[in-house]
Amino acid sequence: MTTQPAAATTTILFSDLVSSTELLQRAGDESAQRIFQAHHKLLQHAVAANGGHEVKWLGDGLMVAFPSAADAVRCAVAMQQATHRPTGGEQLEVRVGLNVGEALRDETDYFGTPVVVAKRLCDQAEGGQILCSTLVSGLLSGRQAFTFRERGELELKGITDPVAACEVLYDIDQPAAILTHTPFVGRREEVAKLNHALQEARAGRGGLVMLVGEPGIGKTRTSEEFAETARNAGAAVLWGRCFEGEWAPPYAPFAEAIEEYSRNAEPDALRSDLGHGAAPIARLVPALRERLPDIPEPAALQPDEERFRLLDAVSQFLIAASARTPLLLVLDDLHWADRGTIAMLRHVARFAPRNRILLLGAYRDMELDRQHPLADALGALRRETNFERILLKGLDTGEVGQLIATIAEHDVPEALVTAISAETDGNPFFIREVLLHLVDEGKIYREEGQWTSNLSIEELGIPEGVRQVIGRRLSRLSDDANRLLTAASAFNGGFPFDIVSSVAKLDETPALDAVDEALAAQMLRASSRADSYEFVHASIRHTLYAELNPSRQVRLHRQIAEAMEGSQAQERAAELAYQYHRSAALPGAERGVEHALAAADQAEAAYARDEAPTFLRMALELLPESDPRRPRLLGRLGLALAWTLDFDEAVKAASEAGDLI
Repeated sequence: MTTQPAAATTTILFSDLVSSTELLQRAGDESAQRIFQAHHKLLQHAVAANGGHEVKWLGDGLMVAFPSAADAVRCAVAMQQATHRPTGGEQLEVRVGLNVGEALRDETDYFGTPVVVAKRLCDQAEGGQILCSTLVSGLLSGRQAFTFRERGELELKGITDPVAACEVLYDIDQPAAILTHTPFVGRREEVAKLNHALQEARAGRGGLVMLVGEPGIGKTRTSEEFAETARNAGAAVLWGRCFEGEWAPPYAPFAEAIEEYSRNAEPDALRSDLGHGAAPIARLVPALRERLPDIPEPAALQPDEERFRLLDAVSQFLIAASARTPLLLVLDDLHWADRGTIAMLRHVARFAPRNRILLLGAYRDMELDRQHPLADALGALRRETNFERILLKGLDTGEVGQLIATIAEHDVPEALVTAISAETDGNPFFIREVLLHLVDEGKIYREEGQWTSNLSIEELGIPEGVRQVIGRRLSRLSDDANRLLTAASAFNGGFPFDIVSSVAKLDETPALDAVDEALAAQMLRASSRADSYEFVHASIRHTLYAELNPSRQVRLHRQIAEAMEGSQAQERAAELAYQYHRSAALPGAERGVEHALAAADQAEAAYARDEAPTFLRMALELLPESDPRRPRLLGRLGLALAWTLDFDEAVKAASEAGDLI
């Protein structure tokens, strides 16, 4: 079935490397390609940090699509700032063009006049320059974070009428820009083990590797670096993560990874890889039907049969994809995984040793108690698949020195390295926060192209803990930014702008300025959903939330629930149930019952029956004691618990139901 191109308001960005042909001739093919690849990697980091979708790599530049014009401009600035530092010993220059409009999308590409205008603006820009149409600057009019200079009407090749254009003005030496993406240092032994596992997987002997360590120790960063190595070696890389809190989307990391695959795969290849499992997988990943609208609804089966069908369908899909090309599947933040996700991990892992599939998981070992589903599964995984556990520890003093010297672009005093290493125990996230704090306070500054300081170690005042340094950085943000971030701290994962700005009692313009400020301070980043954001690290959210007394926490959750209720309540049923449950001490909490029941229904429909009891318990705790629905709801909980083989709790729920009849 052929689908018609879809039109949507999209901001298109093109980047281009100035004098790339001369570089190719001067450096030679092999050296130039290494430089181009390193440059591509820098641009990809900027795209990922600003919520963009890479449409294609053009050899020396990118085409990127954004649902938000603000995110596109931020990305363009980040690209220029990243390129300001030498790459592979070469000082590169980039030009960027931006335009917004009703771009047509056909499969994996965008086309139409808005795309052509963006490309021609890029072609006309000079090195280090960002040109955009006045449509882009008009959308961002009044936003304090963005500055534009009019360039008049430009004649663009292939465009009949002149295009009114602006130049985006930015600070090439913005201090915090150096820490947008922390350099990767150390980890030689760990990376060697990962590379060996990849070689085995490419030979058809896949398996499972777990990266383990404390918060901020570099599990995600190491996974990112290894994923890039895998891509360069010809492997396909899929990425999914778990979400913090009492609820999460069913099989979240697998659903996210499959959705990512579906966005970039050719329709025929996607259909072939899905095979007979297309119907149950599409129930889990509705976006598949956007690419393949003729996927049927799955036939109804008994609950245990439905779940096995889904687990096997996902496994067979990954096997089929790995037959096409070796596959690396990264599953991040498994310390937040639910029982369904761990069941799927075990099922897929059993097939990995006979296929070209390498699973890379990451979790915080300090957050696994005996009741955690992953803790129970780890012993079985060692028996069922090729399994390796890699423990990440803090960087040693030499590696801390290398990290800081790379950022500073010159050698730094040994006393400073020793002090930061001692205070942070070599934790890369903590090091990053300390450096951002020192830059924010002007205690470290840029002079003649290098970062320096005229203060002693004692005068620098290095904070003693992660929460202390985060608290100091938050105190330098405006009141509006802190109000918005505090409201956002009551969400477990990403949060929608409209809800948080409403709860923070900020009008649109000051709320947008607050977001811009938090993004510039690297407290937030754009999430994969349009008009939504997430904290750069969970520690920032925890710091903000912990500053609220229990009464304020409860009222904040209720304000969020009431703000969300009138907008897409069905899609946000799980979040609404959570917010009402966290505010159960206040009158009116019973309004959350219907949302908790809707979330339980959605979990069962997505074959995540392990998660249904969570929402059924929420409903019971929100339900008044005298409500006549209580016996029936207890009975449903008993059946749900029986399905999860929690028979003691199932009998208890059934007995309570019987006592009330």
